[in-house]
Amino acid sequence: MRTTLAAIAAAFALASGAAAQVTIVNNIAGSFIDISGTGTSLNLGDDAQVTIPSAITSNFFGTNIVTVSNNMAVGFGPAAASGSAGPVNTPIPDSSLFGGQQSVAVMWDNPGPGTGGTSNVFYQEFSDSYVIQWNMLPKGDPGNTATIQLQVFGGAARRDTIFAQWLFQDVEQSGVRDFATIGYQSGIDTQRNSVQWSFNDPEAIQNGTVLTLTLVPTPPAMLALAGLLPLARRRR
Repeated sequence: MRTTLAAIAAAFALASGAAAQVTIVNNIAGSFIDISGTGTSLNLGDDAQVTIPSAITSNFFGTNIVTVSNNMAVGFGPAAASGSAGPVNTPIPDSSLFGGQQSVAVMWDNPGPGTGGTSNVFYQEFSDSYVIQWNMLPKGDPGNTATIQLQVFGGAARRDTIFAQWLFQDVEQSGVRDFATIGYQSGIDTQRNSVQWSFNDPEAIQNGTVLTLTLVPTPPAMLALAGLLPLARRRR
């Protein structure tokens, strides 16, 4: 019943053009998929970025144009591609993150570029998702690194209301977590809300933390007004 309501609510919000109110939660499971040996090496320099025309179109982000920054942030769409993720993180929403356009601050900060081999940024597509992995990038105190990935899901109401997940694999080395913005910026061309999980908060994430971008649960009264609640009940 709960799954059915979530799927219907997501489909209704996205298909109807209603303002989709989103949130970030840390209570939905996810699986880190290590693509450091199978993904494409992006070989990004310091503060560099690359725009990728993905084969996967996210219905939530509304585009297959993905801009990956070495500074652990991702922009979505052509407008975001004309901006950048500056090397000094700020609270979001902010124009210094891809010109204020739709984007995800994965662990936005100013890490160093990869040093070669598995110290790199990787990209890989799957059947209905793509994964971006910042692997062993220099960050924090001298000699320390961070490994984190963003998974983006395509399709209508993919996995009910799961649109993207942050997966923090190795972030507990000294200084790594002290400076980072984590959140979703809706952008100037969307009615959705921005949501910030944390800003320079070393206690906000640990190794193994999974964050999920999802819809704020739709109150039953709103479903009833939309004529969806009786339909969901008939499917019991």
